[in-house]
Amino acid sequence: MANTPQLTVVLPAYREPLPFVKSAIQSVQEQTMRDFVCIVVLDDATNTVLQSYLEGVCKKDKRFQLLRNEKNLGLAATLNRGIAAAKTPYVARHDADDICVKERFELQLAYLAANPQVGLLFGGITYIDGEGNKKGTFIPQVHRLNNIRKHIFDNILLVHPTLMARTALMQQNQYDPTFRRSQDLELWLRLIGKTTFAALPRVLLYYRVPSNEDVKTRVEKVITWSRSANRALAMHQAQYKGNFAFWRRRMNLTALATLRYLPRPLVTGVLTIKDKFL
Repeated sequence: MANTPQLTVVLPAYREPLPFVKSAIQSVQEQTMRDFVCIVVLDDATNTVLQSYLEGVCKKDKRFQLLRNEKNLGLAATLNRGIAAAKTPYVARHDADDICVKERFELQLAYLAANPQVGLLFGGITYIDGEGNKKGTFIPQVHRLNNIRKHIFDNILLVHPTLMARTALMQQNQYDPTFRRSQDLELWLRLIGKTTFAALPRVLLYYRVPSNEDVKTRVEKVITWSRSANRALAMHQAQYKGNFAFWRRRMNLTALATLRYLPRPLVTGVLTIKDKFL
């Protein structure tokens, strides 16, 4: 008799290239922990190619389920829909263009089972480009999570796509769908003090970054992200206004939002530095 699944994986999909989606799905299928449910939420009702592929996956592998948004809702609302459908004690998220290491679910589930005080668990990543070439690694500094109220404002602390959490916590505290970006930061700011954050100091995911992205597109993404992040901080300013790191972060985000007014060579240099150190 098969075990009752303890984990639901929520995989939002939009317009990622089909080869990337296939690699992402395969990495979930090949997990060492075999008993799980994977809810794929397609956030583009016009993407018939991706829909056809995902329907085929669900037909062949009964662990997979497909939900389709009738219109584009954005990442936050799409994640909320998948999490709301989960019926297992734990839920994980996984992006449609990333690749899990084979032991990811097993390692995270074991940690959460052994540490009932932890509500949110993250891990490290290796950056890869469109061809799968490794571009660097980020390993979370676990000690910083002991003072998350301060370090939440560091440039990199928690990698959202590595999240595994307790389902009840995520269903009771949804992402804010008005945030098209930085919905994770806004949620973490709400959850600090309500649960314990933790991370495994090892790579759990190969995180895909855009290849050959032009400077204009990159600038617009950074500006949109910085404005959303600044909005998240402003919403919680009363709670953190005495925190020096909070104000330093707000100043940095405000500076990034002015990139479109700078000369192009200077912008290129700023983005190169940001990619290297953030």
